Amino acid sequence: MRFSNLASRVAIALTLGPLVLFLVYLGSYYFLVLVALIALVSFYEYAKLSEGKGLKMNFTTGFILISALLINAFFQNKYFTEIIIISPLFILCIELFRNKGSAIHNTGSLFLGVFYIGLSCSSLLLIRDYFPVESRGGYLIMMILISIWVSDSTAYFGGISFGKRKLMERVSPKKSWEGFWSGFLGAFLVVFGARYLFPSQFEYLDYYQLSAISLIISIIGPLGDLIESLLKRDSGIKDSSNILGGHGGFFDRFDSLIAVSPVLYLFLKIFVK
Repeated sequence: MRFSNLASRVAIALTLGPLVLFLVYLGSYYFLVLVALIALVSFYEYAKLSEGKGLKMNFTTGFILISALLINAFFQNKYFTEIIIISPLFILCIELFRNKGSAIHNTGSLFLGVFYIGLSCSSLLLIRDYFPVESRGGYLIMMILISIWVSDSTAYFGGISFGKRKLMERVSPKKSWEGFWSGFLGAFLVVFGARYLFPSQFEYLDYYQLSAISLIISIIGPLGDLIESLLKRDSGIKDSSNILGGHGGFFDRFDSLIAVSPVLYLFLKIFVK
């Protein structure tokens, strides 16, 4: 069926979506717990994908390093350089005493998971606390999340309704350029709609900056989805897990957010003062 799992997807979205947005709005330790949950569960699912390639990553080492990155970002990156400097030696020393499979493959996969997922989710915490007016960061994160969700949904419906030209068949056979452009439009509508509905929370962004944010979300978001599809296809697994029913796993649900977050943080640092 073309709309298979639609009821399950909608039910989960209507249940978890408002909860996620509420925790983003509350900020502080509530948001830290939310981001930690996304990061650690996504890393666990990524580690399980690696097992499809016969790798034996150390979950505990990954959890420790990602937690360190998140806590450090929450407290404004006071020891960021130190964590990065010590991480390779820490990972290799742990691997030295494990004797499980290929040390090179295990450490390489662990590095990728820790730094891709850990640093990306740390960027979310830095975005939330980037602005002197505390609420602005919360509204920006909520806008990013909603625009990603709407972009994903419009891409899904646009793709199954009009999709003819394959976007990247080798990685994700069902995705089409028609779906991509539908998602592109959805992201722009949400970003500019948020500026119209909440002018006091987004007045610091001019229309050029809003357009740039829309482009980042509508281009980098699908790239994050394709990256995760590449990893799943390489491991021979359809979904990272089934914890979210029709939505798959946390890594499936937040792959676009993981990819978008560091790019948006760098954009804010360089272009939004």
